[in-house]
Amino acid sequence: MARLIDLNPPVKYMGEFLREITMGFERSQILFTAFELGMFTKLKKPMTSEALIREMGLNPEITARFMDSLTAMNLLCKKGGYYQTAPELVPFLVEDEPYFSLYLKSALRERKTWMNLKEVLVEGTLLKPEKEKFAYTRESLEWTARDCMHRRLQKTLKLVSSLPEFKRARRLIDLGGGHGLFAIGFAQENPHLEAFVYDRPEITGLTQEYIEKYGVQERVKVLSGDYLHEDFGTGYDIVFEALSLEGGPKEAKILYQKTAEALKPEGLFITQLFTLDDSGTSPLPTLTLDLREKVTGHRQLHLMTNAALFELFNKVGLSGEQVLDISMGTNLPMRMVIARKKT
Repeated sequence: MARLIDLNPPVKYMGEFLREITMGFERSQILFTAFELGMFTKLKKPMTSEALIREMGLNPEITARFMDSLTAMNLLCKKGGYYQTAPELVPFLVEDEPYFSLYLKSALRERKTWMNLKEVLVEGTLLKPEKEKFAYTRESLEWTARDCMHRRLQKTLKLVSSLPEFKRARRLIDLGGGHGLFAIGFAQENPHLEAFVYDRPEITGLTQEYIEKYGVQERVKVLSGDYLHEDFGTGYDIVFEALSLEGGPKEAKILYQKTAEALKPEGLFITQLFTLDDSGTSPLPTLTLDLREKVTGHRQLHLMTNAALFELFNKVGLSGEQVLDISMGTNLPMRMVIARKKT
């Protein structure tokens, strides 16, 4: 009879792999619950668990263990019986802080979508959760500018300014440019460049403030309109667009067609967006983003494979040339795609 100590496992043990996925759900629920209760904001200053429980009217025993779990997740820190939001996370988790994670608010609303995924798969009925329209306010645009300056702006400027075509460029337009920081940065890197920031009228006032702040008003101008429905000029050496397009393939084709018409021969179209690898099975964050769009029927994001994107470019007179990784982390796999106007 075989000795148990000598037995080889019949299959590779994958329980830990599956447990890691399921525990991700548990941990996210802990984070969301604390966020929803405003606990991180209350704990900007140290408090004992007893004081927080009294103030918020929470269950003593469960809340104490809940706060210890948040501490184990490095969301809170604990010292001498006092709990506090982890200092390095205060800018992101505390209301009214500069980098407050607006994403968490939308993700909180989307929990119901993911909880009903089985219903959609089995019954085929799309969910219709309330969709909050993004408000283009001064506060939201300033937040977007701050978020952009956390490496994505710098990485973009370095990549684009290294292109030979950029060094020769004299006219550039940033479509949906919002705060205008990309156009401002491009103008700083090319002293011969005239740049335009094109966006909606309610946005370009703030754009002008950023342009004046950096002292480039002689070479960076604002244009107002809706680029899917209105003219934005011609004769550009470079058309730049970053994460501004809302819509599916129909809207994308309109934008790309108008872009091709606006470019000079051999001009460059540089766009930042989320795309799928040609296998269609990665990257995972982009796949889950697209799955959410399909489940809700929103279709507000233009998501396709790199190959499909290049095919669409080809139909409107553009030739896709490069796909560059400008991801800021594994959970935000953003690409910068460069195409050229065909002659």
